[in-house]
Parts: sequence; C-alpha cells; structure tokens
Amino acid sequence: MTKRERGGSAGSMDAIVISDSEEDAPEVKRPRRKMDGPMAKSPLVEAMDALRARPDDMSCAMDLLSRVRKACTRDIAAWSEVANGPVVLGLSIVSSTYFPVQQCLYAALVRIMSTLRRERRTKDLEKICRGVPLVLRLAIPGGNEADLINPIRMRQQLNQVNDVTKRIASFRVLQCWTRLHGQATEELQHEGWIDLGSTALSFCRDDEALSVTNIRYANVRSLKSDAESAMANVCFEEYDESGQWMRVLLDHKTFLAFEKELCSRPLSCAKARESQPRLADEEKAKKSDASVPVAIVTPPPSQDDAPSSDDYDCLSLFDAEVHRVSLAASRWDATFDALKKEVETRVGSITELVTHIGATQVHRGNAMARLEYDGAAVAQDVQAARMITLPQYQDDGLKEATLLTTELENVAKTAQEYLHEDLDAIAQDKATTTMCSLHLVAVAAPWILCGVAAISSSLGYM
Repeated sequence: MTKRERGGSAGSMDAIVISDSEEDAPEVKRPRRKMDGPMAKSPLVEAMDALRARPDDMSCAMDLLSRVRKACTRDIAAWSEVANGPVVLGLSIVSSTYFPVQQCLYAALVRIMSTLRRERRTKDLEKICRGVPLVLRLAIPGGNEADLINPIRMRQQLNQVNDVTKRIASFRVLQCWTRLHGQATEELQHEGWIDLGSTALSFCRDDEALSVTNIRYANVRSLKSDAESAMANVCFEEYDESGQWMRVLLDHKTFLAFEKELCSRPLSCAKARESQPRLADEEKAKKSDASVPVAIVTPPPSQDDAPSSDDYDCLSLFDAEVHRVSLAASRWDATFDALKKEVETRVGSITELVTHIGATQVHRGNAMARLEYDGAAVAQDVQAARMITLPQYQDDGLKEATLLTTELENVAKTAQEYLHEDLDAIAQDKATTTMCSLHLVAVAAPWILCGVAAISSSLGYM
C-alpha cells in the first residue's frame, strides 16, 4: 500500500512517506487489453514517459513505483521486451539528481528484478543486467525484495552508485530539527542523511525507507553555519506564513565537505544572508534551552521599508564578500588546526624517540659497566690462582708423589721377603719327600723278595 503526504506549495518543504509493507499477493488472471499499437496503452509506458519528461518530479516517480507494484509478471515482461523499460529505468536511476526520486526508482527496479527472479525469467534478467551500468548492476544483489529495500541496505547501495556518478552528494547527519507549516518544533533524536541534488536538498531518516523532508534551493532564504566548534550547526530557513525551517547537526570533518559542496549549489540565500552576530545570538538562545533548540527567524522585510536596488546590490555584494571571507577564515582555521595537530604529533614522536634513545644509552652504559666489573673480577681470580693456588697444588703433588714412592719401595721389600720365605719352605718340603721315599723302599724290599721266593717255590713244586 502506498501513502503520500504533501503539504504547502510546490516550493515549500515536503514530507513524503511511502510505506513498503505490501506483501506479494498471488497473481490473478487479468483480461487481455486491446492495444492500438505495441504497448501504446500500457500504464508502465505512460508512467515512464511522464518521468522522462519531468525527471525530478516526485509525483511521477511515485506513480511509476505504484504501477510497477500493481503490474503482473506478464506486463513487466512485455514492457521489458517491447519498450526496454527496466533498462531505461536503470539509466534513470544512475542519471537522477534528486535523491527521493532515485529512491522510488530504485525500489521499482528492485521490485521488477524480484518479480522476474521469482517467476524464473532468466532471459529477461540477463537482458536487464546487460543493459544497466555496471555500478547499478553491483548495487542490486540477488535476494528477497524485503531485504533489498531495507532502509540501511538501500542507503548503502545508492551511496555506492552516487559516489561513482557524482550527481548527488550525501552527508551523515547526527541530529535534525524541523518545523513544518506552523507545527511545533520536532527534534529527530536519531541519525540520518542529507543529500544535495541539482535543484534541492533532502533529509532522509534511517528508520524509514522513503521518508524524506526536502527543500528547494530557490526557497532557501538564509544559511547560517558555525565552523568554530567541533560540531557544526547548519540552518536552512524558508520565509512564509508558517515560518518553516530545518537545522542539521554534523561533525566538523563532515561539515567542511558539506559546506564546500553546498556553496557550489544554486542557492538564493545571497539575497537575504544573515551576518555572523546572528549566529552568536542563536548560540546563546540554544544554550539557554538545550532541550528544544530555538531558531532565530527574521521575517522578510516589508514592501514599505524595502531598500533601493543600488543599496540592495551593494548589500548583497558586501554579504557575499563577508561570507567568502568567513569561509576562507574557517578553511584557514581548519588548516591551522590540522597543522597544529600534525606538529604536536611529530613533536611527540620526536620526544618519544629521544627518550627511547636516552634509555637505550643508559642501558648500554650499565651493561658496559657490568662487563668491565666482571672482567676485572675474572682477572683478579686468575692472578690469585696463579700466585697462590697453583704453587700450593704443586707442593701437594710433590708430597703425594714422594709418599707414593716410599710406599712402593716398602711394598717391594715386603714382597721379596715373602718370596724368599716361600722358596725356603718349598726346598724343605722337597728334601723331606726324598727321605720318605728312601725309607719306603728299604722297608718294602724284603717283603717283595719274600713274596718272589714264595711264588718261585710254588711254581717249582708244581
């Protein structure tokens, strides 16, 4: 279901909300439509022609998105085959200079790709992929349509496309305050993105895919900025009966790039640019009430008090010159701060290096002192060993050698005495054995003779 809310005239700020909670309903059979020519009465062709005639018209983009969601697969395939519609849609996304329109066209292309992928129309998908630019082809990955039109995912893909085409510049916003058509001030506590196109700027919140607050450059009546603080404060104001304005809060780095890019846009605030003291007053008012920031909006001058054309031109030139000088001063201040930080970093690095070198020298000196002390101690020990320990060891060795020689001599004498005694004992034993043998022969001889005689007598008797 698609809902569009628009307030005020075409030149005032618009708040557009598109709900993307439509579920895919089963396709129903539709009666064939009679056509005078090829795709002459197709709603998709009519919507695409209207968009090509007015490329930055949000109503044409939303009408095309609505017709794409209502179209069946057969209508989309016929539109792709006859009029090459999806490829033309992809080229319109790449060439778009207004982010809300680009969002609607991207959602329509994602719907077409998801429908063809679900119906397995491989040839149609290949034709679209071949026709669209490479940067857009990479920004439409495969997957479910609900995942592809996720706000964060869509923002990432479109930022990737715009970084290449350079037609839309997007900057991260920390906070945003708006007041629309006499309503109370609304503070958006969440983050978002501000996009600078060719004719208008827009603020897109992170929590909704196609919720956009936009301001035409032709309707910007004043631009106030503060580059002194770490956080930048940029205010856009439109003078009308309701006193609408929008204020965004950026960090310092993003603000410098944002201010440079914004100054290149066709702003009309040179006709009524406010001076710098107005910003100081605004800062005081903002500090007095931090919960709800108050913007100081000066109503447009009346016709009775209007200055002459010459005065008006002089004031415009003077204000433009003051603004240029303030921008130059801001850039110089930023450059000086960057150089100061770089010098502090270099000085810190040099100081750290010198400290490290000093500590290394101290450690080296301590090591050399320890080495010299250890060398002196070793030399002293060697000298003491040479003068005292070695002579003492030599004397002890000589004494041990003398005692050993004496012991060997005593052992030799003792061994010789034992040897002589053993020899004497052996000689005595030999003499005793000889005497015993002689006595035995003397005793046994008679008996032997008697026996022989007896035997002889016995033999003779026989």
